[in-house]
Amino acid sequence: QTAAESDTTTAQTAFQAQISEFWSGLSGVGFSPRLIERVWVANTCIDFTASQIARMPLRHYGTREPAWVANPDPVWFPNGIGDAVYAGLDSYLRWGDAFLVITSRYADGYPSGWTLADAENMDVEVRRGRRVFRVNNTELDPADVVQISRDPRGGSVRGTSVIKSYASQAYGLLAASDLGRVMMQSDVPQYAIKAARKIDADQAALIQNDWVSK
Repeated sequence: QTAAESDTTTAQTAFQAQISEFWSGLSGVGFSPRLIERVWVANTCIDFTASQIARMPLRHYGTREPAWVANPDPVWFPNGIGDAVYAGLDSYLRWGDAFLVITSRYADGYPSGWTLADAENMDVEVRRGRRVFRVNNTELDPADVVQISRDPRGGSVRGTSVIKSYASQAYGLLAASDLGRVMMQSDVPQYAIKAARKIDADQAALIQNDWVSK
Protein backbone atom coordinates (compact mmCIF):
# COMPACT_ATOMS: atom_id res chain seq x y z
CA GLN A 1 0.00 0.00 0.00
CA THR A 2 1.43 3.39 -1.04
CA ALA A 3 1.62 6.38 1.30
CA ALA A 4 -1.13 8.12 -0.68
CA GLU A 5 -3.44 5.12 -0.37
CA SER A 6 -2.71 4.95 3.35
CA ASP A 7 -3.63 8.63 3.77
CA THR A 8 -6.86 8.10 1.81
CA THR A 9 -7.84 5.13 3.99
CA THR A 10 -7.11 7.13 7.15
CA ALA A 11 -9.20 10.06 5.96
CA GLN A 12 -12.15 7.83 5.01
CA THR A 13 -12.03 6.01 8.35
CA ALA A 14 -12.00 9.27 10.30
CA PHE A 15 -14.82 10.65 8.14
CA GLN A 16 -17.05 7.63 8.76
CA ALA A 17 -16.25 7.71 12.48
CA GLN A 18 -17.36 11.33 12.73
CA ILE A 19 -20.57 10.57 10.84
CA SER A 20 -21.37 7.70 13.22
CA GLU A 21 -20.58 9.80 16.28
CA PHE A 22 -22.79 12.67 15.11
CA TRP A 23 -25.82 10.51 14.31
CA SER A 24 -25.49 8.48 17.50
CA GLY A 25 -25.77 11.75 19.39
CA LEU A 26 -29.15 12.40 17.75
CA SER A 27 -30.69 9.07 18.71
CA GLY A 28 -33.78 9.56 20.82
CA VAL A 29 -33.85 13.32 20.20
CA GLY A 30 -37.45 14.53 20.09
CA PHE A 31 -38.88 17.49 18.22
CA SER A 32 -38.91 20.95 19.75
CA PRO A 33 -39.74 24.27 18.09
CA ARG A 34 -36.28 25.34 19.28
CA LEU A 35 -35.02 23.23 16.38
CA ILE A 36 -36.16 26.02 14.04
CA GLU A 37 -33.66 28.41 15.61
CA ARG A 38 -30.82 26.08 14.58
CA VAL A 39 -31.90 25.79 10.94
CA TRP A 40 -31.41 29.08 9.08
CA VAL A 41 -33.69 28.04 6.20
CA ALA A 42 -36.64 27.53 8.55
CA ASN A 43 -35.96 30.81 10.33
CA THR A 44 -35.76 32.68 7.04
CA CYS A 45 -39.03 31.20 5.75
CA ILE A 46 -40.89 32.11 8.94
CA ASP A 47 -39.45 35.63 8.93
CA PHE A 48 -40.37 36.12 5.26
CA THR A 49 -43.95 34.86 5.73
CA ALA A 50 -44.60 36.85 8.90
CA SER A 51 -43.08 40.01 7.43
CA GLN A 52 -45.16 39.87 4.27
CA ILE A 53 -48.45 39.35 6.10
CA ALA A 54 -47.62 41.97 8.75
CA ARG A 55 -47.23 44.57 5.99
CA MET A 56 -50.76 43.99 4.70
CA PRO A 57 -53.29 46.71 5.60
CA LEU A 58 -55.65 45.90 8.45
CA ARG A 59 -59.26 46.96 7.99
CA HIS A 60 -61.95 46.99 10.64
CA TYR A 61 -65.61 46.78 9.71
CA GLY A 62 -68.15 48.16 12.14
CA THR A 63 -69.47 51.33 13.68
CA ARG A 64 -66.55 51.78 16.11
CA GLU A 65 -62.89 51.07 15.41
CA PRO A 66 -61.17 49.78 18.57
CA ALA A 67 -57.81 51.16 19.69
CA TRP A 68 -56.02 47.85 19.04
CA VAL A 69 -56.43 48.30 15.27
CA ALA A 70 -53.66 50.91 15.50
CA ASN A 71 -51.72 49.33 18.35
CA PRO A 72 -52.92 46.61 20.75
CA ASP A 73 -50.05 47.04 23.23
CA PRO A 74 -47.77 50.12 22.90
CA VAL A 75 -45.38 48.79 25.56
CA TRP A 76 -44.51 45.54 23.74
CA PHE A 77 -45.26 46.70 20.20
CA PRO A 78 -44.12 50.35 19.99
CA ASN A 79 -44.26 50.34 16.18
CA GLY A 80 -47.93 49.46 16.06
CA ILE A 81 -50.18 46.66 14.87
CA GLY A 82 -47.65 45.45 12.29
CA ASP A 83 -45.25 44.30 15.00
CA ALA A 84 -48.07 42.57 16.86
CA VAL A 85 -49.20 40.73 13.73
CA TYR A 86 -45.61 39.69 13.01
CA ALA A 87 -45.15 38.35 16.56
CA GLY A 88 -48.45 36.48 16.42
CA LEU A 89 -47.62 34.83 13.09
CA ASP A 90 -44.13 33.91 14.26
CA SER A 91 -45.60 32.20 17.32
CA TYR A 92 -48.31 30.52 15.22
CA LEU A 93 -45.81 29.05 12.76
CA ARG A 94 -42.99 28.31 15.19
CA TRP A 95 -45.00 26.86 18.09
CA GLY A 96 -48.30 26.01 16.41
CA ASP A 97 -50.25 28.48 18.55
CA ALA A 98 -50.67 32.21 19.06
CA PHE A 99 -52.18 33.24 22.39
CA LEU A 100 -53.80 36.67 22.39
CA VAL A 101 -54.54 37.92 25.91
CA ILE A 102 -57.04 40.78 26.33
CA THR A 103 -55.56 43.45 28.58
CA SER A 104 -58.27 46.13 28.53
CA ARG A 105 -61.93 46.53 27.59
CA TYR A 106 -64.41 49.29 26.88
CA ALA A 107 -67.34 49.89 29.20
CA ASP A 108 -69.50 47.51 27.17
CA GLY A 109 -66.90 44.73 27.46
CA TYR A 110 -65.49 44.94 23.94
CA PRO A 111 -61.68 44.53 23.89
CA SER A 112 -59.70 47.75 23.47
CA GLY A 113 -56.23 46.24 23.90
CA TRP A 114 -54.47 42.89 23.88
CA THR A 115 -50.98 41.45 23.99
CA LEU A 116 -49.29 38.22 22.94
CA ALA A 117 -48.47 35.57 25.54
CA ASP A 118 -45.33 33.45 25.29
CA ALA A 119 -46.40 30.19 23.62
CA GLU A 120 -43.33 28.35 24.91
CA ASN A 121 -44.36 28.93 28.53
CA MET A 122 -48.11 28.51 28.02
CA ASP A 123 -49.80 25.43 29.51
CA VAL A 124 -53.25 24.42 28.26
CA GLU A 125 -55.47 21.78 29.84
CA VAL A 126 -59.15 20.91 29.85
CA ARG A 127 -61.21 21.03 33.06
CA ARG A 128 -64.86 20.11 33.03
CA GLY A 129 -65.02 20.66 29.30
CA ARG A 130 -63.37 24.09 29.32
CA ARG A 131 -59.83 25.12 28.49
CA VAL A 132 -57.64 26.43 31.28
CA PHE A 133 -54.61 28.58 30.44
CA ARG A 134 -51.52 29.08 32.59
CA VAL A 135 -48.42 31.04 31.66
CA ASN A 136 -45.41 30.73 33.97
CA ASN A 137 -47.73 29.04 36.49
CA THR A 138 -50.12 32.02 36.50
CA GLU A 139 -53.67 31.05 35.57
CA LEU A 140 -55.42 33.34 33.13
CA ASP A 141 -59.11 34.08 32.76
CA PRO A 142 -60.27 31.94 29.80
CA ALA A 143 -62.59 34.78 28.77
CA ASP A 144 -59.50 36.93 28.15
CA VAL A 145 -57.57 34.42 26.03
CA VAL A 146 -57.93 33.85 22.30
CA GLN A 147 -56.00 30.78 21.15
CA ILE A 148 -55.27 30.56 17.42
CA SER A 149 -54.01 27.06 16.66
CA ARG A 150 -52.40 25.67 13.53
CA ASP A 151 -53.49 22.16 12.51
CA PRO A 152 -54.45 20.71 15.93
CA ARG A 153 -54.38 16.91 15.71
CA GLY A 154 -56.00 14.08 17.57
CA GLY A 155 -58.00 16.26 19.91
CA SER A 156 -54.84 17.98 21.15
CA VAL A 157 -55.23 21.30 22.96
CA ARG A 158 -52.14 22.63 21.18
CA GLY A 159 -51.43 23.30 17.52
CA THR A 160 -48.65 21.88 15.36
CA SER A 161 -45.45 23.70 14.45
CA VAL A 162 -44.83 24.02 10.73
CA ILE A 163 -41.51 22.16 10.98
CA LYS A 164 -42.64 19.25 13.16
CA SER A 165 -43.42 16.99 10.21
CA TYR A 166 -40.03 17.77 8.72
CA ALA A 167 -37.92 17.38 11.84
CA SER A 168 -35.88 14.51 10.37
CA GLN A 169 -34.93 16.63 7.33
CA ALA A 170 -34.01 19.51 9.63
CA TYR A 171 -31.76 17.25 11.67
CA GLY A 172 -30.23 16.09 8.39
CA LEU A 173 -29.40 19.70 7.49
CA LEU A 174 -27.81 20.15 10.90
CA ALA A 175 -25.84 16.94 10.44
CA ALA A 176 -24.45 18.03 7.10
CA SER A 177 -23.60 21.50 8.39
CA ASP A 178 -21.93 20.29 11.58
CA LEU A 179 -20.06 17.51 9.83
CA GLY A 180 -18.71 19.94 7.24
CA ARG A 181 -17.58 22.26 10.01
CA VAL A 182 -15.86 19.41 11.85
CA MET A 183 -14.07 18.21 8.75
CA MET A 184 -12.90 21.72 7.85
CA GLN A 185 -11.40 22.09 11.34
CA SER A 186 -9.94 18.60 11.39
CA ASP A 187 -6.28 17.80 10.79
CA VAL A 188 -7.32 14.67 8.87
CA PRO A 189 -6.62 15.08 5.13
CA GLN A 190 -9.86 15.35 3.16
CA TYR A 191 -8.19 14.68 -0.19
CA ALA A 192 -5.34 12.49 -1.35
CA ILE A 193 -3.51 12.63 -4.68
CA LYS A 194 -2.44 9.24 -5.99
CA ALA A 195 0.35 9.09 -8.55
CA ALA A 196 -0.02 6.73 -11.51
CA ARG A 197 3.65 5.80 -11.26
CA LYS A 198 6.28 5.69 -8.55
CA ILE A 199 7.64 9.12 -7.60
CA ASP A 200 10.24 10.34 -5.15
CA ALA A 201 9.86 12.79 -2.27
CA ASP A 202 10.93 15.83 -4.31
CA GLN A 203 8.39 15.08 -7.05
CA ALA A 204 5.67 14.59 -4.43
CA ALA A 205 6.52 17.95 -2.88
CA LEU A 206 6.29 19.67 -6.27
CA ILE A 207 2.86 18.12 -6.90
CA GLN A 208 1.66 19.15 -3.45
CA ASN A 209 2.84 22.73 -3.89
CA ASP A 210 1.23 22.94 -7.32
CA TRP A 211 -2.07 21.65 -5.90
CA VAL A 212 -2.06 24.12 -3.00
CA SER A 213 -1.20 27.08 -5.22
CA LYS A 214 -4.17 26.33 -7.47
